[in-house]
Amino acid sequence: MVSRKVRRNVLLVVGILIVILLIVIFSIIYNSPDSIFSNKDNRVTRVDNVNEYYDVQTCVKKFYELYKDVYYGENFYENLTNEEFKQRSLEILYNMLDKEYIEKYSITKDNISEKVGEVLNATLQINDIYRIKKNDDIAMYIVYSEQVDNVNNKIEDLNLMVKIDSSRNTFGILLDNYIVDQGFNNIKENQKYNIELSNILANSTNKFTGADIDQVTYVENMFEDYRYSMMYNRNRAYSLVNEETKNNKFNTFDSYNNYIKDNIKNIVTMKIKTYKVNEQEKYTDYEYVDTYGNQYTFRVTSPMKYTVIIK
Repeated sequence: MVSRKVRRNVLLVVGILIVILLIVIFSIIYNSPDSIFSNKDNRVTRVDNVNEYYDVQTCVKKFYELYKDVYYGENFYENLTNEEFKQRSLEILYNMLDKEYIEKYSITKDNISEKVGEVLNATLQINDIYRIKKNDDIAMYIVYSEQVDNVNNKIEDLNLMVKIDSSRNTFGILLDNYIVDQGFNNIKENQKYNIELSNILANSTNKFTGADIDQVTYVENMFEDYRYSMMYNRNRAYSLVNEETKNNKFNTFDSYNNYIKDNIKNIVTMKIKTYKVNEQEKYTDYEYVDTYGNQYTFRVTSPMKYTVIIK
């Protein structure tokens, strides 16, 4: 006959095993991308809020424009030599770099020009923005973009990361070598990264004004993004064309390119005449008519992530 002490010990062991099993099951459920318990802020996701998208865009483009000043900026200061102006621009650039990036690559105000390299004297076109992680008011993003030099007909990729502290409206930039070295160059949605985020203190150049974008501005910017691509980045423009339109009108890039050449005078000057918005469950259609009567539907799945149906 089993003693009471033995039964008690057996029940204790069984209870411990049940607790361990429940912890394992809950951990699996919690870490599943589809779980209701999963913290989406700690997983890679495409930015789905318009103002958040514009905040990231503002920070990245501010950095890029000042980055260009280092190599192409005109010295308007009578009391500065060209070399002093360049050094001043480098110091401004340094103040926009993220603290982690500065420490990882041992960057100083004296060696920054050797560490960061050059950029093109171009326009930055953003193709996609993903949020890597968000912790309260601080978030980290990866930005896929292209430098479009329409004077010299050159296009080069420029991928950046940016940390944003929305409580202070401050930011810090991390360049492409960090993306590669840290393994962020092949990210996938719902991946989880163990990243420590900390407050970003303000300095003289790492501040930005939070976005509050109205619909008209958003609609115009999206239309201009596509129009600019048709003029200067036609491979990108063709990639934005809806598959149905490609099959019906432009089954090759050459046919699309010829269409642009034939209509380039109108494309250069065209503007939005009218538009209307048609919201669906998984996307929103923005139906445009331009000043020449051409009709386009921009099918949008997230901010500035669209395909174009040409009618």
